[in-house]
Parts: sequence; structure tokens; C-alpha cells
Amino acid sequence: MRLRTLPLLTAAGLTALFAAGCSASASPSSGSGTGAAPSATQAIQLAAAHAQLATSVTATVSVTGSGTAAMSMSGTLTEQVRPQLKAEVVLPSVSALGMSVPGGMTDIVTSQAVYLRMSALSELTGGKAWLEVPFSSLGKDVQASIGQLIQQAQDNSPLLQTQLLAGATGVHVVGKTTIGGVPVTEYAGSYQMSTAINRLPASLRSQVRQEMSKAGITSASFTIWLDNQQQVRKLVVSEHGSAESATVTMLVTSINQPVSITIPPASQVAVLPASALSSGSSGSAL
Repeated sequence: MRLRTLPLLTAAGLTALFAAGCSASASPSSGSGTGAAPSATQAIQLAAAHAQLATSVTATVSVTGSGTAAMSMSGTLTEQVRPQLKAEVVLPSVSALGMSVPGGMTDIVTSQAVYLRMSALSELTGGKAWLEVPFSSLGKDVQASIGQLIQQAQDNSPLLQTQLLAGATGVHVVGKTTIGGVPVTEYAGSYQMSTAINRLPASLRSQVRQEMSKAGITSASFTIWLDNQQQVRKLVVSEHGSAESATVTMLVTSINQPVSITIPPASQVAVLPASALSSGSSGSAL
């Protein structure tokens, strides 16, 4: 498995890094200040503000891509943004670049490292269950490759993607329904990728623009379901590009609730040696 493939498969967990880099400047209000129900555009903006302030989220996630992003994966995401970044992604079903991953995979992400559990890594783990990739040990070329793949996977966090919708246009109400017994309003709209990128932390914008430009992605369309407090309950995003396209479906199962993510004990972890990552941006055989 090439270096470029591995971060792609851990995309859902790595996107937690984006959410951790976003800080709120103000508390969201529940409406326009007049007591009236928010308009469709205001509802999306309120949802973005709530997502920016969120401390945690759990969700089921499925991703399908075509073109240079050909892949399919589904599973669950548990993400703690504050007080310390942690995320866990369990993907029983994974295929990418025409290859399936037997047994799927699990990854755990912190601000210092990513821990991977998958059968394809057995040669690197020496029989241990987990492989640890410390971010501090990576060379500049490898950091750049992983950074680009993290940015490619930005849609997989419902917290981040909801923030990106704040600049959406053509937002309108589709209808009302219930999700998990909770009344929700369904909205749809679209946004230009350049507008969405400007809402990311300044340190990330240049690399994201480069990756989106490479894929030819200029816009995205979405459907989002919000409860009466303008909290996201479900989100479907489709990115459109000349070289690749992807659709991500996220069903939020909890938000701002305590989550439990356990870092594997050292006895079950093999640390990826620096020599395995020394081949630069062309990628080594992982």
C-alpha cells in the first residue's frame, strides 16, 4: 500500500484536525433577534456558528468518490474537539483505488499522532495490533503529502463541513421531517469552493486551494437537516470537480455529549520507523 493511499483511508479521523483549528469569536443566537423564525440563510449561518462552538460529535459516515478520488468507505466517527483533540473512526467497509481492505480499519487521531489498526499493516507492526505514526517524526515531504490528503478529506467531519456552509448561496427550505424522532427542517444550497476555503484557518488556506485546484473542484452542493436549535442532524455534501468528485453522507448521532476514545496501550503499539517514510513525496510502500 503506497503512502498516498494510507492517509486517504484514514480521512475521516484526520479531518478532526481541521475542527480543532477553528475557534469561535462569538456565541450564536437562536434567531434574528425579533423572535421570528430564522430565514433559510440565517438557519445555515446559525448552524455554522453552533458547529464552530461544538465540543464533540458522533456520526455515521459514508463516502463515495470517482475519478482520481475513486473510493468507498463507511463507518462511524467519534470526535472530541475540546478540551483536547481526539477522534476515532471505525470503518468496517473500505475500498480505495480499486483495492478493498480486508476487515476494514480503525484509526485514532490525536494532536500528536495517528494510530492505525488494519490487517494490511501487519508487516510493519510485528504482530502488534496498532501502528503509531507520530506527526513529529515525519519529514517535510511526508508532512506535505499527509497535509494535502487531510485537506482532500475535509468533508468527512460534520462539524467542519457545517462551518463551511456559512457562505452558501441559493439556500432554501426543502421540507420538514423527523430524524431519530427529532423534528428537523431540510435545507439545500450550494457554495463556491473559494468562499468555503476562506472560512478555514489562515494557515490551511494555501494548501487547500492547491489541492482543490489539482482536482478541479470549484463548487459543492449540499442538503442539510437542522433541528429547532439549528444543530446539524444530517448532512449530504457533493463536491464537483473536473478530475474527481465525491459525495459524503453524515448522520449525526450525538453532539456536545461526553465521548470515550481510548489511546491503545504501548504494549499493543508499534511505532512506524522513520525509514519507512524517507522516500519523500513519491511515497513508500506501506
